[in-house]
Amino acid sequence: MLHWTEDGEAEQAVSVIQRSADGFSFEDLSRENNPAGLSTAELSWTDENPLPGKNFYRIKITAQGQTDFYSPVVFITDTYPGWKIGRLYPSPGTQWNLEILSAKTTRLVLRVIDASGKQVLTRPLSVNPPSQLIPLNLQGLSKGEYFLQVISPQGEKKVRAIIKP
Repeated sequence: MLHWTEDGEAEQAVSVIQRSADGFSFEDLSRENNPAGLSTAELSWTDENPLPGKNFYRIKITAQGQTDFYSPVVFITDTYPGWKIGRLYPSPGTQWNLEILSAKTTRLVLRVIDASGKQVLTRPLSVNPPSQLIPLNLQGLSKGEYFLQVISPQGEKKVRAIIKP
C-alpha cells in the first residue's frame, strides 16, 4: 500500500499513481482527486496486481496552471507466499533465461516438453529467495514450440510457452 501526504496548497490537484518495472518507463495506474479545502490530506492506494519482482512507484501531482510535480521513486518487491515464474526471455544463441521468484528456498523440477507432448529436458532446481535466474540451454532442440513446466513437490505446476526460432 502506498501512503502519501498532500499539502493542499494547489486547488483541484490530482495525484496520479505511476508504476514501472525498470524505474524509468512509468505507466499511469490510478488517479486520486485530492480533497479540496484541506491544508493537508493523508492519501493511500493499493496495487492489486503488482508486477513480479520489483515494482517502482512514483506519484505525479497535477494541478491546473502549475507544473507537474513528481515524488521520489520508491520500489517495493512483490512479496507472495510460495513461488512463481517471473520472466522468461531469450538471450543470444540458443539460451533462454528463466527467472523464478520465491519467498523461501524451494525445490522444484523444471521440464521442457515439445508440441507433441514429449519431454525433452528435465532438471531439478533449488531456488533461493527472492529470485533466481536459471539459464536454459536449448541447443540441440529443433525449431518449434515448446512448453516449460515448473513443478513443486506439492504438485503445483506453472507453464510458459517457448518458441525456438
